Amino acid sequence: MRAFGEIVMTTPGILLRLGMLLLGYWELYLAILVIRRRRRASVIAVGAGQLLLWFFAFVLMLDGSFDGKLGHRPSWPEISLWAYRLPWGLWAGFLALGLLLCALESWEHWRYGRSHLGPNAIKEAVDLLPAGVCFGREGTLPTLTNLWMTDCCRDLTGQDLTDCGAFWRFLCQKGEERDGRYLIRDQQGRSLLFAREPVHVDGEDFWQLTGFDVSESVSVIDQLRDSNRRLLQLREHMETLSRLGEDVFAQRELLDARVALHDEFGELLLLGRLYFEQPDQVDEEDLLRRLRHANAYVLRDAAQEDLRRDELTEALHTAQTIGVRAELTGPLPDGPGRELLAHIIRESAANTVKHASGDRVKVALSREGEELVIRVENNGLPPAKPVQPSGGLRSLAEEARSLGGQLEIESDPVFRLTVRIPWKSEK
Repeated sequence: MRAFGEIVMTTPGILLRLGMLLLGYWELYLAILVIRRRRRASVIAVGAGQLLLWFFAFVLMLDGSFDGKLGHRPSWPEISLWAYRLPWGLWAGFLALGLLLCALESWEHWRYGRSHLGPNAIKEAVDLLPAGVCFGREGTLPTLTNLWMTDCCRDLTGQDLTDCGAFWRFLCQKGEERDGRYLIRDQQGRSLLFAREPVHVDGEDFWQLTGFDVSESVSVIDQLRDSNRRLLQLREHMETLSRLGEDVFAQRELLDARVALHDEFGELLLLGRLYFEQPDQVDEEDLLRRLRHANAYVLRDAAQEDLRRDELTEALHTAQTIGVRAELTGPLPDGPGRELLAHIIRESAANTVKHASGDRVKVALSREGEELVIRVENNGLPPAKPVQPSGGLRSLAEEARSLGGQLEIESDPVFRLTVRIPWKSEK
């Protein structure tokens, strides 16, 4: 086999030297990797030995090649010429063995990196977190921070995260405090929640700053808060409407009782007249018992009327409670006419909310001849079809008729309620 010196300037010789140069770079990279990962001393010693061996062989190869090519007496020891006279196959074997060892060491380092944590592994793992983390002291550069926290700081403040204390003070000033944590919105519309707590590591005190993207949770909470507010309003409306229903029912019962009492007094008057004309045809004790019962009912009803609060004021307050503003114009009646007006306001306010989706009722009172005319309109939607008196409207119609009046309903182009009662009935 030809000596290495004979093929120095040929293609195999050039390839051998390039291969040795590549092997040197590979050995240097592995040595740096061992040091950075803080491997055991034995591993570091093996890597250093391989690097020194390569350096010695590479120097011999270059020196021997240089002296042999010039053909003069070597200025280096005899070992340089010995390396020059070695068969080129030995150098090729040495190169192949070195590349094989580097490949095995690279595979071992890769396996070691998969099963052990190093400084870079911790930083890479922290950067992959879906939340922000920052450790540091007040007024100094952060000891550890991840990309999420760095990007948030740059997005919120326009500056890099160089002081976790200054960033926390910014959050306290611009954010919304929630149980010691601060909620803030960034330029992308996200809702970010930040918290800070002290940590003690190896006898040193640090601040741990954490951040989370809570956009979805905040959106759900805001929707629940709006729903709760609407439910409270709806409950208040329902309670008011329930009270209105109870009042209407009570008025209906009172009206029925008064009608029954009216009929009872009519019968008593007829019996009294018959008693004076034909005493033998009437049971005197039964007549006196019925008279005492009717008089007691009338006196009790009168006492209750005296103790009752002003129904018109109560009706206006009820309308305001359910979100309807009642606007009254014209002369206000007294007596039964005032009670009827209160019932009209209650019923109109309830119907405005329930059927017309309005919030204002206009009540205009005027005297036309010997009649008191009450006209009611609202700012809600017009009815889709003609309105027939039922429920509360029927009760109002009956109450108006009991006062000698009448109730009129118009559905087109807007809903209008007109009640006419004799002017004397409101006294």
